[in-house]
Amino acid sequence: MRTFTFLAIPLLLIVTTAVALAQPQPAVIGQAPQMAPATVPSSQSQNCQFILGFAALDDMIPNIVGQCLANESHNPQNGDGLQQTANGLLVWRKSDNFTAFTDGATAWVNGPFDLQTRSNSQRFSWEQNSDNLPIIPTPVAGQQCHTAGLSLSLQGTDVGAGNLVGTFRFTNNTNVSCTFFGFVGTQLLDAQNNPLPTNVDRGGGWMSNQPGRCSSPCPREGPRFS
Repeated sequence: MRTFTFLAIPLLLIVTTAVALAQPQPAVIGQAPQMAPATVPSSQSQNCQFILGFAALDDMIPNIVGQCLANESHNPQNGDGLQQTANGLLVWRKSDNFTAFTDGATAWVNGPFDLQTRSNSQRFSWEQNSDNLPIIPTPVAGQQCHTAGLSLSLQGTDVGAGNLVGTFRFTNNTNVSCTFFGFVGTQLLDAQNNPLPTNVDRGGGWMSNQPGRCSSPCPREGPRFS
């Protein structure tokens, strides 16, 4: 496998796919919630409960989350889970399967590094970051490229021999260089962020004069998926 250095300029990655899908924007963990009055508990709030990931997060920080005001609901467009509490909003983001609570200024995120706290105006290096907010910890030149510092866009498609070939552009949105090592992971999603069957071939190509699929390691060619 090769190491690629991404400077703070757009770079291209060419992959092949049988389907090109648009995805709705997921819920932003840290967006200020619409707070509901909590002076007198209603019959709805008395009957509500926390379940699954929201219950786990409430167990970690019960005094911060506060009493539920309604049961969990879901965004019909992207499947994200939302539940309002007396102190803020619980969020489950379907696209990355992480839960968080925000009081409108601070977010408590239960992610790959367990419970972490940040300002709503920041993003952890592993989070999606479509608004290009400051990243914590601050990126350092030469480090691995992280999710929060990258954006991906479809540049165009071409059809040939029964295949749809898409050219995607990775852009480093930070002001320092970063590196990729190995191959890019791939997962196709439908419009509701549900995973679709995805077959990834690392290495090889579609032309008869190109090498076939490889087992580990795959030293040269780019990935393709369908």
